[in-house]
Amino acid sequence: MGHGGYALAKRAIFDRQINDDLAVVGVEDAGSRAMAEWLETKPAHLVRVSGTGLADVFYQSGELRDASGPILRMADAVALPGAHNAQNAAAAAAIALFLGVPRDKIAAGIASYPGLPHRQQRIVTIDGVTFVNDSKATNADSAEKR
Repeated sequence: MGHGGYALAKRAIFDRQINDDLAVVGVEDAGSRAMAEWLETKPAHLVRVSGTGLADVFYQSGELRDASGPILRMADAVALPGAHNAQNAAAAAAIALFLGVPRDKIAAGIASYPGLPHRQQRIVTIDGVTFVNDSKATNADSAEKR
């Protein structure tokens, strides 16, 4: 998460939250961790998520987990490869858990997510070679998150 005006604009997203609201924040970078620290002073329920390290909902050793244990094996979510997708899955799981969705339904939903067209979209596997449509990665910035 950026600095200065950008961080202030992001904080404004949470300005009107109350006790019954949820704030989900990825904590992979210093700016996002600072946002989470700031949100601790606010009334909404804060859930930190991570695709690379410990958090309230996080990816570790092939599994999406929280304090209660495993939610799903990320290998079961074939349309969601990479740490950034593990973080996205953690955010989705955090929201679903907050809303009271059963853990098995969360796992089934994430595992069945088909992914977005042109974003690491698996097309076919022939003789052990998987062909992927990643045409959205048309520049270095869009290709960087893997």
